[in-house]
Amino acid sequence: MTKEQLGECLQDPCYAVVFEAVKALSRRERRTDDFKLWLWYCRRIGYNTLLDQLFRLEHEMETDRLEGRAPVRNPAAVYHARLKSIYAFQQQKQHERKPTHA
Repeated sequence: MTKEQLGECLQDPCYAVVFEAVKALSRRERRTDDFKLWLWYCRRIGYNTLLDQLFRLEHEMETDRLEGRAPVRNPAAVYHARLKSIYAFQQQKQHERKPTHA
């Protein structure tokens, strides 16, 4: 991807948030896969939700560091689990709202 293409992508809030999440949490060998997967979640649950979860996880990791607790071994997996849980919750709520036909 060229710098120009990257600049255009980062004008899309979903790309910008997912790019930041990947930069902060992903292991080098997982970055492409994480990007695609988290972009999928972003399109469904919203970039504000992803950004909120990124800030929360980064805050928790920094708090752990400052308080001398062991670091999270795989922050990308924790982040993904949170996104998956939020998506499942939203899907469940959406399913509950659908009227049933008798």
